[in-house]
Amino acid sequence: MFNLLLSGNTLEECYMTLAECADYWIDIIETKAQALAQDEIFNYFGETRNMSKSADALSMVKTTCLTAAERLSELLGQNVVVKGMSCSFIISKYPENEPVTSRAIPQSVFYAEKGQKEKYLQKWLRMKTVPNDIREIIDWSYYLERLSNIIARIIIIPASLQGLKNPVGRVNPPQWAVHHKKITEFFKKSESTAENINPLNSTRTAQKKPEKSPVEEKKGHNQSLVDFLRVHSSTTPGVMTENEKPSKDEKSVIAIKKITSYAFTAVYVEGKKLIEKEIKQKKTFYLHADTSVLDRIIATYTALNSTEVSVEKVVKHAVGITGRREFVKVVMDPVEFNSKFHKYTNLFESPEIKGIYELDVPKEVRALSMVKFKRVPVYVITTCTSEGKPIYALYTGLSKSPTPRIPEVFEPSTVGVHLFDNRPDLVKYLKPLDLGVVFYTKNSSLSAIKVKHCVMAIDVLVTKTIQDKSAAISALMETLNKAVKKAQKQVDISEFANIPILPIEFSRETLILDYLHYKERESKHIIGWNDTHYKKRIHYTPEAPDENPFKKELYREGVYEGISVGVSVTGSVLLCIIEADTLMKEERANFKQGIEMEAIQSLIKKVVYHCIKKTSGAQEIANNIPYWVRSIEKTSSVTEFIASRISLLQIKFISGVVSGINRSGGEVIAADGEDLIIHTGQSTKHSAQAHLDQIFTEVSNLSYGSLLRLRVSQWYKRVLMVDQANYQKILLLNDRMVSTFIHPVPSVIIDDLLKDDDLSALEYIKEAYMQSTSNGFTITRLLIKIYGLKHKSPEFSRKSAKIVQLSPFSEEILRPFGEFTTVTIECQCSATTVIHSPHNPITAQSEIDGFFNELIQHSQRID
Repeated sequence: MFNLLLSGNTLEECYMTLAECADYWIDIIETKAQALAQDEIFNYFGETRNMSKSADALSMVKTTCLTAAERLSELLGQNVVVKGMSCSFIISKYPENEPVTSRAIPQSVFYAEKGQKEKYLQKWLRMKTVPNDIREIIDWSYYLERLSNIIARIIIIPASLQGLKNPVGRVNPPQWAVHHKKITEFFKKSESTAENINPLNSTRTAQKKPEKSPVEEKKGHNQSLVDFLRVHSSTTPGVMTENEKPSKDEKSVIAIKKITSYAFTAVYVEGKKLIEKEIKQKKTFYLHADTSVLDRIIATYTALNSTEVSVEKVVKHAVGITGRREFVKVVMDPVEFNSKFHKYTNLFESPEIKGIYELDVPKEVRALSMVKFKRVPVYVITTCTSEGKPIYALYTGLSKSPTPRIPEVFEPSTVGVHLFDNRPDLVKYLKPLDLGVVFYTKNSSLSAIKVKHCVMAIDVLVTKTIQDKSAAISALMETLNKAVKKAQKQVDISEFANIPILPIEFSRETLILDYLHYKERESKHIIGWNDTHYKKRIHYTPEAPDENPFKKELYREGVYEGISVGVSVTGSVLLCIIEADTLMKEERANFKQGIEMEAIQSLIKKVVYHCIKKTSGAQEIANNIPYWVRSIEKTSSVTEFIASRISLLQIKFISGVVSGINRSGGEVIAADGEDLIIHTGQSTKHSAQAHLDQIFTEVSNLSYGSLLRLRVSQWYKRVLMVDQANYQKILLLNDRMVSTFIHPVPSVIIDDLLKDDDLSALEYIKEAYMQSTSNGFTITRLLIKIYGLKHKSPEFSRKSAKIVQLSPFSEEILRPFGEFTTVTIECQCSATTVIHSPHNPITAQSEIDGFFNELIQHSQRID
């Protein structure tokens, strides 16, 4: 950017040139650097830093550089984390919800051999299947945020200080950098407001204007609340008047192309043409104060008859407040609001205002609440290059029916599939087709296609060049099939939520759930967005004795011989919310859910109801609910209170399932969310399966268990549970242990150790310690704990600690792993996946609540 600072003949032209450069790099990030090779991605987005201190000196500090250096040391198999060490790394988006300091990946791993690369990426990303493309691993939102901060410092803030508007509209400026009038000028009265009254300072009528006393003249900036709200009654150019509001026809739109804090671009049909129109958003928030204060605010604006701001008194529930309260609803233009934010800062800090609600509702949710879905034909195109010539593929089968059947495999002869050797023929074929949406796979040559339809990108990667034409067509058909299924999924979700099709950057599933939750709360007259400061919450921690509705252990240390089985209790998050009343009344008969919990319960019931009814889009929405309710953050509509309550309900729900399993003779030795490990104690798989059927029957007889789906995921012949507070699984496959955090341990060593034969274990500790000090410590600690599960002799602890030159009572040996570790040995008999949930016919009900009551009463099952 600095090379462009002298471009242009005027200050505005200089900043416009800088803005073009900024937009270019924003495009690079938003397209996940599709135009760059892997080496170029590392060159532009990778970071190289030197260790200013040794790892020991930084042991109490967590940094991206230290994490990358430790992982590089692990990759190289030697302890090289020393002062002055240079490490190049990128930031990964996995594991999700982990801090940035835990997501630094050394670049060297991407140049390692395939097996070694997959091993370490699976470990560091905590993924069973690692994406092949580096673009799917990098945390682009992290780099976009960093770039936005740089753009703000280099372009936006200097432009604001020089009296120019924001040159980069895609990056929001800091609030204090928004150009505004001096606050002293803002409070000056104009002729049009000369007769305005101040209802908080005077109860006189508007016809009589009292003279100011000397005391009043000295008040200066200590104006009252309504003074902060006063605005000129003249209409400003940026405010949408009643005549400019979109009509009902305009609200049914096909797609949204762009969303900003002030407006969004909607695509709708007008006659036989597609029209793109910018629809301005309104800034809406609610003020909570004493009734007398609210009445005076209403009186002020009634007297002003302002077209810039509208106010009305409403009665609502609010997040964090019990009962219904009176509020003043303020609706105004967001440009006006941001340009005079200093005035509203004073307003918000006024002691007369008890609360301000919905200031931070995301712009996407505000935009979606103004429009609704309109079905049009859908077409999908993709392309690749073969023998130096492009090949285009088009699918038109989605335009025939609202719920089309998509073939599992596409071929050139498949109905609806069309191939073209050049773009003009493709455009010519699209021209007479009915107006609709054309989805294209991310490709620079397709993004510029000129057709009468609405063109939208879809997040499907394409193979750009294949030499053999038959292989190219085969790959093209596979890509087209993926793109068609993804396009249909996106349309189904939009239709279910009754919202337009969204561009890639806004098409995340959690946004749809936030919007549906917002509308559900709106229907129940609840205001407020989120009172949460983001912090990670994995499990519910009771803060008071009466908040803990169960006293069962869900994690048990020990050695469990005989067949054990991993079982997934699918649907527990959804069903614990649906059955919230039943679950909590088991503890307190007079318990009643709050209005916020009722809103989310109503939303979940509707989604699950439509899943049962096979409504298109419902299943995709339901699949994202568990992640949505757990991953609370400032941009989510789920408050910390609701997330905590759902966490409590799920543990209560799972504890009921555990009780049923224990009553039937099984033993739950581990529970991680919806995943259980059940120890049957049987010696063969056949007898274990019979016992498992009995367990499933017992669980299904529970009042709320009848709606569960139970699925067998893995069989084990022995399970070792280490560290009760922890839940990370490690499988022993044949003669090696697949681990995500330590050096591989041969299973024969575990076998010998449990038989009180420690020779092979001691030799292995010595070998591991010679290769890597940190791995030696970790393996020593693990093997000592495993030995202690079955044997009480301290000899093995002393011998192994001596090898790694530590005391057996040192912190390195005695400290827990921090996250609980399950060491399991896979049963040699390979088990197929079994779903134990017979489907009974469901009688249609007009009322969703009645429908679920009927399900529970008759113990019917959800398929």
